Amino acid sequence: MQQHNDGAKAMDGLIDGQQQGGEKNALLKKWDERVGKAVKAAGKQHALYKKCRDAVDLREKNEARKVNPYLIHSTLSALVPALYAKNPEIEVRPARLAAEVRGEVSPWVAFAEVAEDLLQREFVDNTDLKRRAKGCLLSTLTTGSGWLKMTLQDDYRADPMQYNRLNDAQDNVAEIEALQRELDEPAADEEAVAEALKFQTAHVEAALQGRSELFVQKGLVIDRVAAEDLFVLDDAVLELADYAKAEAIGQRVWMTAEVYKRVFAAAELPKGAKRFGKDKGEVGMLAGESADDCLLEVWEVWDKGSGHVFTFARGADDWAREPYSPAPTGERWYPFFGLMFNQMDGRYYPLSDVQTLIDYQDEYSHLRSQVRNSRQYNKPTFVVPKAGDLSAGDAQRLTEHVRDDESGKWIAANINPSQPISASIQQFPVPQLNHALFVPDMIFRDVEMTTRSGDAARGYVNKAKTATEAEIMSMGMQSGISERQDIIEDMMRDMARYALEIMVQSYTPDDVAQLIGAETPWQNMGIDVAFKHLALDIKAGSMSKPNKFQEREQWMQLMPVLQQTIAQMAQLQLQGQAGMAGALRKMLEETINRFDERIDLDEFIPDFAQDMMAQQMMQQQQMLMQQGAPQMDLPPNEAQPEGAM
Repeated sequence: MQQHNDGAKAMDGLIDGQQQGGEKNALLKKWDERVGKAVKAAGKQHALYKKCRDAVDLREKNEARKVNPYLIHSTLSALVPALYAKNPEIEVRPARLAAEVRGEVSPWVAFAEVAEDLLQREFVDNTDLKRRAKGCLLSTLTTGSGWLKMTLQDDYRADPMQYNRLNDAQDNVAEIEALQRELDEPAADEEAVAEALKFQTAHVEAALQGRSELFVQKGLVIDRVAAEDLFVLDDAVLELADYAKAEAIGQRVWMTAEVYKRVFAAAELPKGAKRFGKDKGEVGMLAGESADDCLLEVWEVWDKGSGHVFTFARGADDWAREPYSPAPTGERWYPFFGLMFNQMDGRYYPLSDVQTLIDYQDEYSHLRSQVRNSRQYNKPTFVVPKAGDLSAGDAQRLTEHVRDDESGKWIAANINPSQPISASIQQFPVPQLNHALFVPDMIFRDVEMTTRSGDAARGYVNKAKTATEAEIMSMGMQSGISERQDIIEDMMRDMARYALEIMVQSYTPDDVAQLIGAETPWQNMGIDVAFKHLALDIKAGSMSKPNKFQEREQWMQLMPVLQQTIAQMAQLQLQGQAGMAGALRKMLEETINRFDERIDLDEFIPDFAQDMMAQQMMQQQQMLMQQGAPQMDLPPNEAQPEGAM
């Protein structure tokens, strides 16, 4: 962080020098050219993104594909809930350095509990983490990479660009300011703008009086960034997964002219800014056209070397917002978090699951289309003679209607009544359909091997399997799912750590007391101090989909072991062999760990020492009563109930 601060100070001096020397746009031109090269270099990959999305969507049919099977969509629908079933369970505890206090309870224990509650509220609940993370996961499966951006919302004009802002009155105030600037423009429709200004002002006043919206709301904001809108601006990075080591990362945001003016408090669009149409293709402004009908390509570049954020519209002659040093930030500085599964050695972009399934879906679609064609042309064909008892007109009508007409019409024909109708009309032999040529088992098996998902994940059985085959496939699926869940948990751990780093710098004790609802030991500190005394982790398996059947089977196996071992421990305690009883407890703990169960043994195993002490005191009490000695006072928790004697 010290390097970032030094770089930020140096960049501040450089920007001030450029402003004084009249060369302010030199730095802007540098970044504008840099993002332009990045967009051009990523053109082929972005075309692949579109191809993968079209393979999932299948909106347009063509002559070769008459059946849209949506095989890829159904596969992704089964994978997403298997990979992300629940929000992660975050665990914050004192680090070993903080826990080692001489026989006293470490003050960091209470601080860790508050931090855990705060993360659950601010990071998991208020940000709608599950929906954002599932969208990111779907992007990863479709394009190969998914991105989330997490920032702190505090000041509308000072915050980085945010889409999913928390509801407060700052947005309404910004809208009022934009309407006031528009009202000052000479070409404005004063009556319409004044009416909109009046309505917006009344809305803000009503919101503040009724407290339906807070005027300023502080909190974490998580936005999902499209794969084609995030660029690693560092040629030295050889794999996209190493984005955190890059010199700079750029985010592209498409804005309408109206939104641009409101967000950046601009009276007019910047000179030189490129205009784009709704299809995001560059367009020129025609005479009489309004600039408000176009889109602007706005960039937010996070330069790690200088510690500054640069915001500008593509091609503009001036900054959309003056370069600034963001605060607070985490240790990694970048607010972007990427999720990637299928990384390839020596390849920059990871492989997407959809990309591996496109050929299988095309083959399956072709197969089903052939079946449809075969059914369509496998209709009975009737043969009638051109000469004989049928007239030429009747024969023509039969050939035109009988084969192609599916409405079941009756046709009258001039036939010799003394001859049966079958003598004049004969059915042509229909070719038999060979169903073995259209069995899709091979395609389904390839899909299962590629995605490592079996029938259980899909909810139906493609082909009956033996118990051994089903078990092998289930183990392979669990292995693949677990490996991907580990990657997701690593991303969640990084995000939770980043969130806590922001909160220990920006959330005051009063803020935390209002959120938690009680006095807390919370205090502001540097991130190096916080994580020297705190350890943060995601509970393994906490995001998995519950398997009730497997849990019941596992419990039925564990319960007899627990019963027998607890009985043996009690017997050893009565015999005075406390060491052997402790050894059995250790073995039982290891057994539970091997089953990957989270069971608290203290809830099942009684305190044998306390029971033995109570039993000895009861025996002494009975002996004294038999000898006529005064009755001994029992401990409060061991006192006998009334009427027991």
